[in-house]
Amino acid sequence: MDASRRLGFKRIFVILPVIGLMTGAALLWQEKDVHAQGWSVVQGFCPPAGPSCPPQACVVAAQVNNAASTLEQRLEQNLEDSADNIENHIADEIDDMVEAIIDRIDLMETNLQTWWETWYWYDFRPTFSDIAQQINTRQSDQERNFGSFMDAQNQVLIQQEQQLLNEEAHRTHRYSENNCVVMGNTGGQPRINHIARQMRGAWERRHQERGLNVDVPGPNDEFGPGAQQQRRWNAYVNVFCDPDNNNGKNGGACAAAGTQPNADIKSASTLFDPLTIDVTDADTEVALDALVENLVGPVQAGLVARDTLNNPTGQDKLIQKRSYIARKSVARSVPDLIASWRMPGSQMAAFVSQIRQEADAQPEDISANPSYKELMHAMTVDRFMTGQYGLTLIDEPENIERERIILGAFYLMQLRDYYELLERMALTLAVQVAMEVESTPSQIGRSMTPN
Repeated sequence: MDASRRLGFKRIFVILPVIGLMTGAALLWQEKDVHAQGWSVVQGFCPPAGPSCPPQACVVAAQVNNAASTLEQRLEQNLEDSADNIENHIADEIDDMVEAIIDRIDLMETNLQTWWETWYWYDFRPTFSDIAQQINTRQSDQERNFGSFMDAQNQVLIQQEQQLLNEEAHRTHRYSENNCVVMGNTGGQPRINHIARQMRGAWERRHQERGLNVDVPGPNDEFGPGAQQQRRWNAYVNVFCDPDNNNGKNGGACAAAGTQPNADIKSASTLFDPLTIDVTDADTEVALDALVENLVGPVQAGLVARDTLNNPTGQDKLIQKRSYIARKSVARSVPDLIASWRMPGSQMAAFVSQIRQEADAQPEDISANPSYKELMHAMTVDRFMTGQYGLTLIDEPENIERERIILGAFYLMQLRDYYELLERMALTLAVQVAMEVESTPSQIGRSMTPN
């Protein structure tokens, strides 16, 4: 509210009491002046109008009531006039005040609108826009974090599932050390089986050449039993002779012991005990051959003269010689099979040497080039004696099934070996029966002749 409006309100509150005082003072002055002039209302005398007596300041005698009524009317008239003036003045002031208030309200509204627009466009909206951006950014970041949490959770679940799959795959598809060793040794099985088969064929050919008196490089067995006897004697003197034999009277045969004394008669140490027989050593190969000859006998087949082949006697002698050689070959097939399983050549030492060492095998019993027999012994005997066999079956139960299959395969392989050995033994028994039957033809003939 400005200063003019405030001044108008002050006038109102000042004028009202002033008007009342002036009215009362005028009335008192008129009554005092009448008494001062000696004029009495009772007497009804009134001096002429003049400057000292205002008109109608008094009443004539006998009109007291009229004078009071006149004074009252004049007072009421003055009060009404004053009230009208005050009312008009108040109305004017109120109008001015209302107009000022309306103007102030308009100004306030204009200022408020201006302030609101200024605050909205320059304070609120930019700030709220920044806040909205921050909220949006925070929400986006929260969504990103939530997405990251969900991704992390899903990733953890996937990783757990992957770990379970890896564990299952590990248990299902990862072979134990025992399984791997067995499968690694399978690489040498075909090779050593081929070598064993070739060695049996070579021994059989050598046996036949000795019996058939074939001229081959080496010993002169083609000249008959005498030459074979000389070959065997030379081998005894150089390799097998023991001066302590024959009650210490072998000095005439050998002054010193041979390289392998008595190896030709030691079937256990020469043939059965060694899992691999190193025939690359010449004396060892001679000892093995001599042992087999001592077990089944040499082929003592003499020469058949050329002239006798034109008559039945010479022909029968040659046929009987061949039958004799065939039967000797059957007898030799059993020790030859046993010896062929012990021939080196698998080249699998790197796979079985550690197993055999862990099974407490002696170093001299571990071959640098294991045979079929040594491979099978390592897989079916030594493998279970290392102290490590059962460990891989505890934490990897799937290997039990693999091990069952492996053991079944080894069992079949040993059954096959047993079958091959039984075949030769059966054939040997058949030959033995035939020879016994042939040794008593006269008795059998007489028993079948009628009386």
